[in-house]
Amino acid sequence: MRILITGSNGEIGSRISKKLQDSNKYEVFTTSFNESVSQKHLSIDLLVPGNPSKLIKHLRPDSLIHLAWHTDSKTYSNSNLNYKWLEASKELLDEFYLVGGSKTLIAGSCAEYLTPQFNCKLSENARTSTSTPFAECKNELLNYLKQNYSEEQFLWFRIFYMYSLQSRQQKLIQKMLSQIYKKDRLMLNSPESVLDFVNTSDVVDLIEKSIQENTFGIINFGTGTGDRVRDLAENLEHLLNRRCF
Repeated sequence: MRILITGSNGEIGSRISKKLQDSNKYEVFTTSFNESVSQKHLSIDLLVPGNPSKLIKHLRPDSLIHLAWHTDSKTYSNSNLNYKWLEASKELLDEFYLVGGSKTLIAGSCAEYLTPQFNCKLSENARTSTSTPFAECKNELLNYLKQNYSEEQFLWFRIFYMYSLQSRQQKLIQKMLSQIYKKDRLMLNSPESVLDFVNTSDVVDLIEKSIQENTFGIINFGTGTGDRVRDLAENLEHLLNRRCF
């Protein structure tokens, strides 16, 4: 099976690429903005109209793992780049199915939901939001898939609050750990929020499993339980024997 992974330099993309390549079960091609020494990596700007189609026509993958998007933690929610990624993704998917591609796995987010916090358990049928460009564009892309292709041709996985100690992005848990190590006073914007935290390694394992199995439609990638941010911070302080509140 020939698999194409977009956004292969990202937190998920870099790990799933290595995992699939190391398994020796698949012929894995990767793409991102950045250069690579790998002969099976293509450096390409997918936001340039026509490039997504050229990429698919060149590689003709059997499966597509589409992770590429604007993901800067400070700007992703309201960036106008979301609209560009929406159009680029439509072109990529249309060409993929046109050349005979069988299955697409696409990264979504709990931010697509109207209430992404975990004050109540969210099902895949929970109400979605268009309150930010990110949520609007992700939901529009999902609706585009539903309207134009069979649900058995794609898996849309909504990732909840992902964390990893090796993460290159300063997300909530990484920020808390940094402040605790520095003995800074912990500054929590929403300490009473209840969130579903999921480890990056578990997300990667779920993606690999979804390739092997006939898993389709919309799936939440989370633990199914929530943790109050204040409780999490206090537990981290206790484990590290430091007090920052």
